[in-house]
Amino acid sequence: MKGQDIYCFERTVFHLFTIIVDTIGTVGFIKIGEEQNMKSLLERGLLFCNSIKFFREIESPHENLIADKSEGSINSINVKPQQFEFFIGEKKLTVKFACIRKYQFYEPILEDHIYCLFSMRSNNIDKANFINAEISRFGDSAFVITDVAEFMNRVDSALKELNVKFERDHVKYYDKKSDHNKLTVFDKPNEYEPQNEYRLYIKGQKTKTFSFEIGNLKDVALIINSVNLPIIELKREIKNTY
Repeated sequence: MKGQDIYCFERTVFHLFTIIVDTIGTVGFIKIGEEQNMKSLLERGLLFCNSIKFFREIESPHENLIADKSEGSINSINVKPQQFEFFIGEKKLTVKFACIRKYQFYEPILEDHIYCLFSMRSNNIDKANFINAEISRFGDSAFVITDVAEFMNRVDSALKELNVKFERDHVKYYDKKSDHNKLTVFDKPNEYEPQNEYRLYIKGQKTKTFSFEIGNLKDVALIINSVNLPIIELKREIKNTY
């Protein structure tokens, strides 16, 4: 299991309230969705996971943000410009491709599931507008996790009790202009970098969706209107030492 960097670090002021930063790199998580679903997450700890295949095939108004046709790819290769000729009856047609990107997929993992969170990290402290306004289009409400370590401990415990294999880690973003081999479910094209994603990868549950509960989360999280996300600021609390 990945994500071993959790331990108590410092106290940080988050927007208009104070949270304890429980990791060196990650100071909080955000999940964006519809109010009803965020309330279920807050009150019951209901985590609803879609399959990798779902994100490859989704068609929605948020397609440029949510859908990723390369999701689950194991390599990404640029194919040089080519010209093809073919005939329809006696008529010859010529098709030119200026640039083609070829992806290879490992089909068995496409039915595995992922749960995605926006990660607030310590390098966002004192930075204005570090949350891209576009991500508020995911839903009208934002579930803000202020105690990262406790939240992840509950996730880990619930999945272990269910005997479910999983990994979790930050997503790494790659440049599509270059070729990439040995990609994993924790790699995405850099056009998705504004999502700052932390990902929970659920293995081996060959169902359309997968969900589980970790209990009431009111002690580690809260819900705000997603339109307020771009004005969130992270500030270190300066302690008086005398």
